[in-house]
Amino acid sequence: MRRITHRELRNNSSKILREVQGGESIEVTNHGEVAAILIPPTLTPYQRAVAAGRVREATGNVDFRTIKGRKLSVTSDEILGDIRGSLIAYVDTSAAIKVVLAEPESQHLRTYLERLRTSAHDTLVSSFLLQTELYCARNRRPESLDCAEIENVLGDISLVDIERSDLVSAPTLPGKLRSSDAIHLAAAIRLNSDVMVVYDADLSAPCEMSGIKPVALIRR
Repeated sequence: MRRITHRELRNNSSKILREVQGGESIEVTNHGEVAAILIPPTLTPYQRAVAAGRVREATGNVDFRTIKGRKLSVTSDEILGDIRGSLIAYVDTSAAIKVVLAEPESQHLRTYLERLRTSAHDTLVSSFLLQTELYCARNRRPESLDCAEIENVLGDISLVDIERSDLVSAPTLPGKLRSSDAIHLAAAIRLNSDVMVVYDADLSAPCEMSGIKPVALIRR
């Protein structure tokens, strides 16, 4: 077991406590005699909270499988939005393009985005990369994408400049992301987005790993 003096503990307390938290046990001496032993905590954070009286432990005995769910016209995400307040929703190109197309999930997606757009507290955001990608898609498929409808979609979403910090952090994000996906995610993180409306499977997992909930509305 490692031994240090009380002066070492006083001068390097943060470093030493991190070492103890990491599993090391350390003896602390005072005038050459062992005065204390620092050991890692044996209780988990939850167990310590219980011991301190900060937990209302479960007392029920109801089988969850017997609880009947109620069918409503709103989703659980909508209910959570009501009780949690403002929501910043970042719109990825994979979602925005579905708004101007007629795909199975398009109508439900439009309803969801319209609820956020008209909310007094929620905000629809994206980066200017969305504008670039939508118009590039229009240039490649003019027969499929209507320019006026693209303008309407972009008009309903607040577009934020891409910053150098987005370009620097993009390659460090989890997952093997394509450049444009990484930049979208970097911008969403910088904007403190709560959710990302996204239909790109390659982007959804890195999004969740970065602390942003991926939302993909499907036909019900």
